[in-house]
Amino acid sequence: MDMMVSSGKRIYLLSVLLAMVSACSFRGTPVNKTDQAASPVFTPSEMQLLTDTRQRLLKWYDSTDRVYYGLKGPVKTLSIGVLDQEDPEVWEPPLAKRVINFQRNGHVNRIHYRHENGEVVVVHHYDRPGILNGYDRVDNDEKQHSVTFDYYPDGRLKNIQQKEHGSNAVSNIQFSYQMTGTGWFEIAKPREAVDLPGYTQFSSDTSIEWTSKGGVNNDPEALYYLPTRDKVTSSSIRQGYTPVMAGVGGYRYSHYPNGQLQSVNSFSGNNNGLYHTTRYTYNKIGLLASEVKRVTGVSLFNSANNEAVRYVYQKIDEYGNWLERELHYTNGSQSEIIYQTRSLQYFANNLTDNITDDYSDANGP
Repeated sequence: MDMMVSSGKRIYLLSVLLAMVSACSFRGTPVNKTDQAASPVFTPSEMQLLTDTRQRLLKWYDSTDRVYYGLKGPVKTLSIGVLDQEDPEVWEPPLAKRVINFQRNGHVNRIHYRHENGEVVVVHHYDRPGILNGYDRVDNDEKQHSVTFDYYPDGRLKNIQQKEHGSNAVSNIQFSYQMTGTGWFEIAKPREAVDLPGYTQFSSDTSIEWTSKGGVNNDPEALYYLPTRDKVTSSSIRQGYTPVMAGVGGYRYSHYPNGQLQSVNSFSGNNNGLYHTTRYTYNKIGLLASEVKRVTGVSLFNSANNEAVRYVYQKIDEYGNWLERELHYTNGSQSEIIYQTRSLQYFANNLTDNITDDYSDANGP
């Protein structure tokens, strides 16, 4: 059974929520593939895999965890800003564009955005430590929408529902799962929207191996700067809902032994040929050193460019978190230096927040 998937413009609910799924779900195989809403039954080995998965969800793709933002230590508050390189006082702390508050367990509690049209606040709710129950988004003191998460009895994510407070419109994404010989697939299916399901393949150690729609933690304000998602990328699912289920085309991920992202391969709609590859390197203390995107194929739908970012760190605190850095960005013959700054507050413990001036391990792999 082959199912063709074409990733066009995703609805808002999918584009915002699918990156958060990994923070909230055990993943296993349904009892009956014709009844995806049924609570599944697991073998002892599968249940052990799911238990281990819950213990190891500190991943770069989990958008409710501090690791998603490249943070170490008991971070309480992260304030993010971008410096104007033409400002004569570029290293003065700017007005934060985004402030993120964390719980002691490392999960996001509240996100506060400032932009030219006002403010946005997103408040997360948890019914158990690390298990997201939902969140509310408020724009300029007016609630826009609420999102709730529903789980199977074993703890895997079952459904995400978004309710708009102005129109009372409701959208749902329903989740089903398929165990494979090396891990499992997670299927996110919109119920009201006219859009195809999103497929994500995980290995037994919880690493993302493949996605049909991509766009995982790639954004100018996320951990990785260069976008890897294309406007249109074709993919297919072979042997769907069987132990040998596989994804073709789409986006394929590789990782270093420590779990950090190593590369992302994007496949075009031209016979699922390799379109471009983005590779990542890290320095001796685990901070990003470079991102390099190289186009090797042809796409029928977009025109991607070779891009690269080299990171230079000016200030790093005692936990190994950067406070000031430069992004040396190149795109063909064009180049730009982007200055970034952020401030961190920590929950009290034995370490102090000293700043280091020793950058010998901070720049370069």
